[in-house]
Amino acid sequence: MKKEKDILLKAKVEDCIKIATLSHRHKFLYFLDPGEQQFCKEILTNIKGIQWEFFGGYEHAERKILCVYSRGEDLTIWEWPITAFHIIPKDNQKDLRHPDILGSLVHLGIERNRIGDINVFPEFIQVFIAEELKDFIVYNLEKISNIPVHVKEIGWDQVMPYSPPFKEIYITSASLRLDGMISSIYGLSRKDSSALIISKKVKVNWTDIEKPSALLKEGDLVSVRGKGRVLVNRVLGETKKGNKKVLIHKFI
Repeated sequence: MKKEKDILLKAKVEDCIKIATLSHRHKFLYFLDPGEQQFCKEILTNIKGIQWEFFGGYEHAERKILCVYSRGEDLTIWEWPITAFHIIPKDNQKDLRHPDILGSLVHLGIERNRIGDINVFPEFIQVFIAEELKDFIVYNLEKISNIPVHVKEIGWDQVMPYSPPFKEIYITSASLRLDGMISSIYGLSRKDSSALIISKKVKVNWTDIEKPSALLKEGDLVSVRGKGRVLVNRVLGETKKGNKKVLIHKFI
C-alpha cells in the first residue's frame, strides 16, 4: 500500500514540476504530512530551473502545502491557497479533541489532504483548510460532537503560534523494540501491541511500521491509532535488571 501511495505522490510531484516549468505558474500540492514532505524533497532537490517551498499557515506547522514554481519568480504569503479558521464552541462544558474535529470535517465529505493542522486552544480550535472550501466550512460546519460551534475565518495576523501540549512519563522496557515500548506506554500486553502493529495501526515518524521487532530511538514520533502520539524524548539508562529507562512525551 505504501509503495502505491509513493508512486501516486511521485506522479503528482512530477506533474507540479512540469506545469511550473512549462507554464510558469505556481503549482500547489495540498496538505502533506512530514513523511510525505520528505519524500517530495528527495524528488525536488536535484531538479534544475525550479523553486519549491512548503507552508502550512504558521511557523512549525506539521501538515504543509507544497508549491513548485519557476526559478526567479516570487511567492508571497497571500498566494498560498490556505484559509485559517477559529472554531468556537458555544458550550464550553465539554473539551473538544483533535479526533472530534477531524472526524466532523471528514464526515462533511472533506478529503484529508484538504485539511491542515488542527490546533486545540482552551477557548477555540484553530484549523487550516484548503482555500477552495472556506465557504463550504462556514455554511456547513455547525456542530462538533453534538456541540454547536461558530466558525470564523481569520486573517494571517490573527493566526496563533502553537506547540502541542504534552505530559512527561517515565517508563521501563526490556528493550527499545516497538511492541515492548507500546506495551509499556499504554499498559497493553505484548500480544495486543503486536496486533496493533501488524494491523497497520502504528506509525513511526509518519511511516507505517509492520514489524513488532522494529527498534525505536531518541527523537522518534510514534502514533497509535485510537490512542494518540508520543515522542521518545530520551533514553535515561538502564535499571539494575538491565531494562531501559525512557522519558516519553505523551501528547494530550
